[in-house]
Amino acid sequence: MKVKLLNMNFPLILCGLVSTNAYALGRTIEYPEVVNDYFATIQHISICGEYHKNDKFGQYRLIQSHLYGGEMIFVDQVEYIDSQFKVIKGFTFSEINNNHAELSLVDLSCHVENNSSVIITGNVDGSGHDDNNKYHFTLTLDIYNGNYIFKEKSIH
Repeated sequence: MKVKLLNMNFPLILCGLVSTNAYALGRTIEYPEVVNDYFATIQHISICGEYHKNDKFGQYRLIQSHLYGGEMIFVDQVEYIDSQFKVIKGFTFSEINNNHAELSLVDLSCHVENNSSVIITGNVDGSGHDDNNKYHFTLTLDIYNGNYIFKEKSIH
């Protein structure tokens, strides 16, 4: 099992971060790039959880996108402001969102835990480069500071 702790605390404009498990080729696709330039690639949005803080109402959402021949995931925090949802923060994950990886993601789910973390689980079921690249992953995102822990376990 591999475990990594990464800091991705950059509201909306996220800088690239190379993972220790990074692919030799490619680059991390960031949240603003998908929602601004490749909005049509978004395939599914899941509500991971909601929050009510003072007079504010918001949600944490898992965004699934198909881009560069593979699937990618992002999390955003949206808040209901002036009769519409507006993005407060967006998060990306370099282990999954590499434009060269071409990952096939299945069985994705998410939930908010203790009002402080978004937990995402799923399976990688091969890639455009290796059909045997199969593993289960758990990603724990600290919604306050942007750090996350990525754990993977082989499924062979």
